[in-house]
Amino acid sequence: SATTTSSSSSSRYGAKKQPSRCGHGKGAEVRVVEREKRERGSFITGDGSGVMCMWRLGEHTRDGNGTSNNNNSSNNNIAINIEPEFTFAFAEFMSGITALASMDAYSSSLSSSENAPTFITAVGFESGDVAVHAYKPGGFRERVFGLEEDERFRKSPISSLDWVFVDATDELYLAVGNRNGDLYFCLLSSSDGDMTLERKENLMLLNSVGSSSNSNSSKKSNALTSNSTCWMNFTSIRRQNTFPLMVCSCKGEVTKLAFDVERFIDHGNRPFSACSIVGLKAERATPDFSGHKKLGFSLELFKAAKEEDNDDDSPSFRIVTHGLDRAICFYDVFEESEDGYKYRLKGQISTLGGFIYDIDHHVVPGIGDWTIFACGDGTLRKMENVAPHSKVPHDVTTFDKALKTEILFRADKQRKITSCRFYIDREHVTRCVVVGLDDGTVGMMRVEKEDGDDKLTREEKKMRFFPQKHRGAVMQIEIVPSLEKMNNTINEESVIVTLSETGELWYWRRLPGFFDDKSDAPEPYLDISAAIREGEDDGGERASRLKYKDVTISRFGYTRSASAFVVGYSNGYLSCFENHNAILKFRWEDTTSHSTDITDIKCDDNGKYVSNTSVAVATSSSDGCVFVRSHAKEYASSEFTGKISHVVPRARQSVTRLEWCKDEKEDTCLACANADGLVRIYTVGDVHSSSEVSLRAVFRGHRGRVRALRNYASHSKTESERGILFSGGDDQTIRIADVNDFRRSPDMGNQCAMYEKEK
Repeated sequence: SATTTSSSSSSRYGAKKQPSRCGHGKGAEVRVVEREKRERGSFITGDGSGVMCMWRLGEHTRDGNGTSNNNNSSNNNIAINIEPEFTFAFAEFMSGITALASMDAYSSSLSSSENAPTFITAVGFESGDVAVHAYKPGGFRERVFGLEEDERFRKSPISSLDWVFVDATDELYLAVGNRNGDLYFCLLSSSDGDMTLERKENLMLLNSVGSSSNSNSSKKSNALTSNSTCWMNFTSIRRQNTFPLMVCSCKGEVTKLAFDVERFIDHGNRPFSACSIVGLKAERATPDFSGHKKLGFSLELFKAAKEEDNDDDSPSFRIVTHGLDRAICFYDVFEESEDGYKYRLKGQISTLGGFIYDIDHHVVPGIGDWTIFACGDGTLRKMENVAPHSKVPHDVTTFDKALKTEILFRADKQRKITSCRFYIDREHVTRCVVVGLDDGTVGMMRVEKEDGDDKLTREEKKMRFFPQKHRGAVMQIEIVPSLEKMNNTINEESVIVTLSETGELWYWRRLPGFFDDKSDAPEPYLDISAAIREGEDDGGERASRLKYKDVTISRFGYTRSASAFVVGYSNGYLSCFENHNAILKFRWEDTTSHSTDITDIKCDDNGKYVSNTSVAVATSSSDGCVFVRSHAKEYASSEFTGKISHVVPRARQSVTRLEWCKDEKEDTCLACANADGLVRIYTVGDVHSSSEVSLRAVFRGHRGRVRALRNYASHSKTESERGILFSGGDDQTIRIADVNDFRRSPDMGNQCAMYEKEK
């Protein structure tokens, strides 16, 4: 622990209680991290209790031994040694730290001929106070001084700080922005080793609500006025022998700032030999800054690397903004003259605005394929004809210019779309979409006209909600055959089955004619969860599946070849029910394979993926277990007993989703998405080779739980597009990956990790 003392100038801002050791206290909330610009490998942190710490990254090796002599060749992890330099606790009345700004260069009497630099850091607090902390290694006393209070300013938490060095006048300013919308500049001066921070009357942009207008100077400089509070994010970059480039965001708009100067002497190569700063000029964003659809964003300004082949057209600086629309925009800044700039939107990266809860895919052979995504920001998005092999060879983290999405529907009242499925209206031979929301509402909308050429009108593509809704979020939607028979024949009309978070499993009817108002609104005509709870097994005794009230249905699957439901429960049980004209007949049950809640069930019919089978059912649970139950073709489907035929290696974390697919060699693959962000692909043998389960590929890239997984099939049906998978998760991105990509093989795990890091 470094021994530090506070000088007499630190009496007001001095330590409330010097920590016994360096570092933040136990349970402290670290709110802000700032890179120390004077020393590479150092950074500063501030917490909610007003404690600031400086840290150094010590030497480290790949085996994690640091500078010690302990050689452990078997440990290949990278460990970083962090060494605390100092800790300072500010006065209690200043409350939590909200902003930090380290200084990259400063020449004053504090600096000496020694090599050790002086670390000067500006600190902003939740109370609205601003302080400057100076520290020099080697026993140098800490110095802390602050900004005196001003009646014109309504105290507001500090939101942004930045040091601005003006080469033309050899002056150093601290730019301060607060949540009230005030932005002002303070001059840092030094005399006899003592530093002071003073507000400059001519360099203020005050909010009309939080400031008074008694001062003539404040009236003159009040270039930005607002009747509502706003957050200002300030950034600047130094330009040698001239004035710095400065931009800030105010209420989500880019504002260009410039010093208004008065020049005294103008000598040829030295345009600013002598000048005086008389004010601050602020200019609102120009149309060149268009890019964000919603206001409110943070920004960063940095120098752009010069291109050797085209120096004249390459930008001098670049601005990066991040908005409430969850998009990242890049702007090039071209220096047209000494005081003039030209701004141009370079590019944009758009995220999907929330967790990806569900994905569905539909193909019309020879015409086109559509993919829809249910997003946590309440939007239902559609993308057409992805053709991954021609546009994206490996991964797509977000949809940018190469892959644009169309918003089909946006929910209101902050509701989320948690599930979605395509539904074919056989009466009009058109595609519709069924969605489920987090409040239990189920709705359906058209996405194309009957003739397929003209666009839908606003009224035609309006979402129509069903009058009855679930008591919890709709977690799963499936399109299955109707349970009822018409004229003693099987009804080929497909119906909707929905599962809610509370375990309600409903069959819906009256779907044909819904859009033409030829029938009443759809209603659930069979509560499968209630039928299972009240049902009996073959022996006439009440089944044990839902005898406890806290046990609910967590997932279900339907196999058409066996006309049966496979239902998973929150306690890990599995059961199968056969449909007999809207009467569910119990077939088999498994109470031992899974120990926790069932997370997904995927059924394969008539050997589409698993060869030589009539039925194949894959089940997963949050305990990491995955089992495959397959039934050979030579046996009747009524003899399917749910016996386990394949066991997938257990994962360390929860398996969230499953999906069947085939690779380019027609081998059966089972994709298993995990809570750790990985998607593992296993090759599964046919029904007669139960031991053939091997890890085929690993998809990396997601930074969070994978919530959705879907197999992709192109309308062109080319062999090169087999094994394409969509995955979406908590990192608000969709990834498209290929099972046949050699870099995804398990034996290239380290190379894959390095590839992702470099990309």
